[in-house]
Amino acid sequence: MAYYRAYNLFHDKLNEPANLARFTLRAGMLLLFDNYRVCHGREKIFPSTTRSMLGAYFSDEVLQSRYKLML
Repeated sequence: MAYYRAYNLFHDKLNEPANLARFTLRAGMLLLFDNYRVCHGREKIFPSTTRSMLGAYFSDEVLQSRYKLML
């Protein structure tokens, strides 16, 4: 029973408005997540819209290095 209480509390915290950030992506836009730092998901889309996803994995060191090079 403690598991379900903890799970429900976690679910409620994830869905509090203060803990949500919404982004609308347009063609050509990219959004990266650090899976160790954030929980992420997707909301429904309009029926006339198509969605495609491309997954990729990067090490933290590679991302930090590329970021420093871009600066």
